[in-house]
Amino acid sequence: MDHLQVPDGAEHVKLPYLGREEYDGGELNNYPQRKKWTRAELRGENDYGGRTTDVNAFFQTWLFFGCLITIFRSVGVEVRTADFIYTTDDGNKWITTAKLLEFLQQWRTGSRKGGTWVNTKHLETVHLNSYLGRKILTPVKSALEDHRRYMERYCGPGGALLPEVAIAVVTLQWTLSSWERGINYSDWNLLQNFEVPEKARTFLKDRLLKARWCPSDIALVMRDMHLDGQYYIGHLQCPRYEDDHSNCDAKNQKCGYSNKEWKYETRHTTKDCKCNFEPAPDTTLDIIRRGGIPIMSWKEGKLRVVNFDNAKMRYVAISHV
Repeated sequence: MDHLQVPDGAEHVKLPYLGREEYDGGELNNYPQRKKWTRAELRGENDYGGRTTDVNAFFQTWLFFGCLITIFRSVGVEVRTADFIYTTDDGNKWITTAKLLEFLQQWRTGSRKGGTWVNTKHLETVHLNSYLGRKILTPVKSALEDHRRYMERYCGPGGALLPEVAIAVVTLQWTLSSWERGINYSDWNLLQNFEVPEKARTFLKDRLLKARWCPSDIALVMRDMHLDGQYYIGHLQCPRYEDDHSNCDAKNQKCGYSNKEWKYETRHTTKDCKCNFEPAPDTTLDIIRRGGIPIMSWKEGKLRVVNFDNAKMRYVAISHV
């Protein structure tokens, strides 16, 4: 996941390379048949046909490396399995996407942006769909839709797939789909309806828990941020990491400000000041929920709030730490 942004000084998550052979270069949707996997085995029946120890290696080769090689071959960009593996001094092998952006730029500037079909069977299907008035997909879009179905099926709940394998597959789908839409349709907005399957969500959520984020904050991050944002936040230690979150849940933050290092005291203009805190007006939250900007003012001894009007108002933003 080296192609995603991380905070300065942070190191990317290390995902193990489990493959026992390279992807064979054939069509993505026929890979299980070529490796003699039956539909029942793919569903996990009978411990995946007695191949439990090979399951994660198989799916990593198929849905990560197979997807990379299939998509980039279609658009005329040469990639190899070795481009996405690095070996540490201890001899262990890990997945890397450090070169992925370079290959994506080659795709963007190349001449085969929509890709090419692998064989005449695909072309026959295209002609048939055209004749019947059905939606016609580009080769790249078709391959990505196949990959997305496999991702949703095998990276969801249950099954033997490790979260470390699932997150690589899901991140690859998210990245390639985003670039395909940008390259072919000039739509560079982030994918709005991309559902992160459970196995990958587990990986991202566990990282936030290890960084001591409150479960209520984690629920907010997982709900409101895209996959790259969830990955980024997972590199940051919660500012209140020493708070006790044992009573918190996804809906309620019950930890308060219990950090033992919390020594902040409100500063007053005079030492003998006895003033009280002034709560924000009740309408403040309503303005925020409607997407507005609440502007506070002190008038006649009370806080007042109005929604910011760019055409009529000027204001000064004051922040305290």
